[in-house]
Amino acid sequence: MTTRRSRFFAAIAAIAVIAIYGSSFILGSPASATTTATDPYGEVRTHLELFGVPAIQVESLVAALDGGESWDVYDTEAKPVDRDRMIINGMDYRIDRFADGSFSAHGVEIPQVLTSGLIQPMGIQACVVTGGTGFKNYDNCQIDGVWGAVVAGATGVDFTIVQGGYDRIRYAGVPFQRCLVGTTGSSPSLVASRMTETASYRAFVRWQGDASTVWGGSWNYWVELRVGRDTYSTVTS
Repeated sequence: MTTRRSRFFAAIAAIAVIAIYGSSFILGSPASATTTATDPYGEVRTHLELFGVPAIQVESLVAALDGGESWDVYDTEAKPVDRDRMIINGMDYRIDRFADGSFSAHGVEIPQVLTSGLIQPMGIQACVVTGGTGFKNYDNCQIDGVWGAVVAGATGVDFTIVQGGYDRIRYAGVPFQRCLVGTTGSSPSLVASRMTETASYRAFVRWQGDASTVWGGSWNYWVELRVGRDTYSTVTS
């Protein structure tokens, strides 16, 4: 993929993410409860349910939010009590769960394999993988991190895995962020990168921003894609 085409795909994908995250959709899934004047926390409930938070803890987290009380995920002293993995709307998430039901997570979009020679539909596609002998190109992929009610990351990321060679990131993507009721945040900025793997270090891109909550907590967050040693992964703050 050329740089111009990559940037075009990424820009349109970012618009799609903004449209999704800015409506009653969370992570590409229709909200089962919308935010209204009588229920300002409908979107938060849907978000928590989507990540497998039990109903009783969903309600206690909403009650805490309504009362201006912090969630464990925003407490720097709190430690996760459980860890698991979920596939949510095409994203592969590793999730750290806290005692009150709040959570943090990091994920990368699951790529679709395109078969060479077949006619592909026009328009912007989700993360796809193509390649030949000894290499695979991953195009238009999303990476993100989740910190309670804050979701942020980048879409349109392109990278290449070279079997037995140096892997590389071809395009760092376009940032996005979504802050649900009770939180605010800045759009992430690309703060560090190494676009090509070396003998000693993986290639990586790191997107970073700031977030705060209604109860006065604030923190710096980041999400990072790492590419190297013939594989890829995400990590977050």
